[in-house]
Amino acid sequence: QDQRAKLKALRNKIVQVQSDFGKNLNEYKSSVLLSSAELAGLPEDFIAALPREGALYKISPDYPVYIGFMENARDPEARRKVEALFADRAATENVPLFKEALNLRREAAKLLGYDNHAAFVVEEQMAKTPTAVESFLARLVVALKPLGERELAEMRAMKDLELGSKSDHHIHLWDWRYYNNQLIKARSADKEKIKEYFPLDAVTTGMFAVYEKLLGVKFRKVDTLDPSASWHPEATLYEICAATGGETIAYFYMDLFPREGKYKHIAAAFDIVHARHLANGAYQKPVSVLVANFAK
Repeated sequence: QDQRAKLKALRNKIVQVQSDFGKNLNEYKSSVLLSSAELAGLPEDFIAALPREGALYKISPDYPVYIGFMENARDPEARRKVEALFADRAATENVPLFKEALNLRREAAKLLGYDNHAAFVVEEQMAKTPTAVESFLARLVVALKPLGERELAEMRAMKDLELGSKSDHHIHLWDWRYYNNQLIKARSADKEKIKEYFPLDAVTTGMFAVYEKLLGVKFRKVDTLDPSASWHPEATLYEICAATGGETIAYFYMDLFPREGKYKHIAAAFDIVHARHLANGAYQKPVSVLVANFAK
């Protein structure tokens, strides 16, 4: 019982540390101010959506802005500034929390009889042991490194061609997304041109049609939603019914655009209400939410 109480306390503390870590990221407010010249290469609709301070544009480290900027901005110094901002998000607060989480996980794993947290986590997964994971990764390195080096060589050649004598002949952390995007354009197509054919409404309609056919269901938007039943006007509610009609099987929200204080990663799905049979025999319908941060 003493060990059980200690483990419970450790796990509660881990949850709190993880929550604080995520909260610090979500509430991080810094941005980089750049001139219009430093935005060269960015799509017009991307630039038009950026907030401004006078003549300067604010670039935040939020994923839709960060990735869109890093993939398209031609100015290497501007990319370096934005990469530094992104890499350093909430570092002062979160590095100590990260170290604390590692120690807490290690302590909890040892209390359960494992050598480390990795051994505890992997045991119920396909690999079973950290050694198997490391062996698999080592084999991947052998297979993939030559391909990676070949792509880096292509990126370096692109950089040398673009910058000429100003090139330092290295692909830095702030370079790879940009030159990887240039490689994709050269090999296939420009994502910025392709996206014109895939507005959100068309994509959503097409996605629903695929899954309705695949799963034998119907998705219906709930237009009569009470404002108090949603946390934001942009979070829309849908019900799932059997294709043949009948009562609702489940619900899900779609919350697709970035805003202040929202979870900042690219996309995720969360359960809000779990499906279960209640003591009185009734069925509690599940409710989930698809959270994304797409550029409007």
